[in-house]
Amino acid sequence: MNSRFLILIALLGLPRLGYGQNPFGLLHDGHHIVSVGIHANPSLNANADYLFAFEQKDGTFQRFGLMTQANFPLFSQQGIDFDFRIGAGALVGIASNFKALMLLTWNFSRTADVNGQYFHTGLKIDVLPGYYGTNWAFAPHLSLSYQPFIHIEHSEYAKQAFQNLYPSGSGSFTAPKNGWFYQTHLMIQTGVSVAYFQSTWSLNLTAGFQHQPNRFGLLLFPDLGMLPFYGGLNFGYSVL
Repeated sequence: MNSRFLILIALLGLPRLGYGQNPFGLLHDGHHIVSVGIHANPSLNANADYLFAFEQKDGTFQRFGLMTQANFPLFSQQGIDFDFRIGAGALVGIASNFKALMLLTWNFSRTADVNGQYFHTGLKIDVLPGYYGTNWAFAPHLSLSYQPFIHIEHSEYAKQAFQNLYPSGSGSFTAPKNGWFYQTHLMIQTGVSVAYFQSTWSLNLTAGFQHQPNRFGLLLFPDLGMLPFYGGLNFGYSVL
């Protein structure tokens, strides 16, 4: 028995950590932008964002900003304790009103279930190329989330449940092993975003489909509770 089996068990119970930050604050005139929103992935989560945006410029790279985000579960049965993200975003001019918002973030999150508790960390890339007019924006949403690192701390239940899988006193393990492991946890999202914005505030909606190529549960144990949809509604306001 080796660590791959432990990763398999963790992936079977791994919730869909595919939250998205709100880069539309880069369309505001201010430097300090806060936003709140609600996301479904497919469980409901509330989020709060802070964006520090640098000066607007002409040319290709028109705006750059640093972001933080905290997510909180709403009516979730998946045991998500927290999800915190930091990153950077940019508004890139391509041609006339055709532009792209790009975002790179790193996340830290903790989840728990009957098998134990898990600490996840990894990166997420979002790209929103489309039409950015005076007050309206419409853009496809493309993102890739990759979480290669997971820390597992098994519960007493898991240790007892899998005790018979480990020959006593022989082999590499005699019980489920705690610690850091490497995994190939991918999340792909494709959708559309629509935003209405003024100089000091904005409202945007994003929705689409998501897929986890290595989500064993979707392949082995089909479940109507694991729907491949995601969506989010955010309101942003420029404080200063």
